Amino acid sequence: MILAVLLVLQQPAAPTVGDTVWVSRNLRAPTGSVVRAAPWPEDAAADLQSLGPAVVSRRGDSVEIRYPLVGWTPGAHEIDIPGPTILGPGALVDSLPSRPATVWIGSVLPDSIPPDSLAPQPPDAAVGGAGTAWVPILQFTLLGLAVAALVLVFRRRGPREVPAPVATAPPVPDVIRWAGAGELRAAQGAALSRIRAVIAAQVPAAHPGLAIDDCLAVLRGAKRDWPLLEIEGLLQALEAERFAPTAGDPDLVERADVLGAKLERAG
Repeated sequence: MILAVLLVLQQPAAPTVGDTVWVSRNLRAPTGSVVRAAPWPEDAAADLQSLGPAVVSRRGDSVEIRYPLVGWTPGAHEIDIPGPTILGPGALVDSLPSRPATVWIGSVLPDSIPPDSLAPQPPDAAVGGAGTAWVPILQFTLLGLAVAALVLVFRRRGPREVPAPVATAPPVPDVIRWAGAGELRAAQGAALSRIRAVIAAQVPAAHPGLAIDDCLAVLRGAKRDWPLLEIEGLLQALEAERFAPTAGDPDLVERADVLGAKLERAG
């Protein structure tokens, strides 16, 4: 059972409009698990808006998730801090719900002046125009003509023929034999790499450099006929096993081997 504790951190003095406010959420997660912070909801009309991605820090089984926010209107603001996703040992995936919180934003106007008495200032006079300098205009004109001449020269030379790269199939490691020999963690890592390589060979936009969530997002748009739920569950399970403190599930290696062969046939 994972217990979550909510904590809102503010500056020593009450933050005012335009200040950065750090809102944090503390929770406990099993040792060896992976905690992924959910993005802050994007809403252009919201009084509190995100200034960047969340910062996740961990000490043992205690995890803190901090969001940098900025407030544009004074007063009390009711917010919901997004719930994170926890990838635990043994392919355990747990998503926590959001938690409500209240953030107070102070006004930048002095309390001694009633807001209704502050009238808008009248517009300033128009700024006079300066004289036209013809030398820079002539220089830019000559530079543009020179660039246009170079473009025409290169176009007349015609395109160079570049041979198409030869597609090579990703190597298939003997992960089943590795797992049977006691090298389970190495077999799981190789199985994960092979699936990512098979996916990248058929969908180059889902290359292994992407995070698993981003890779799955690309596949949802490019390969709707693939078993996306099976791919998502297996990739997340293999990713979680990389951080497990003990030996994991040997069945994951065989499932990954079968899925890799299935994706190669699917094309």
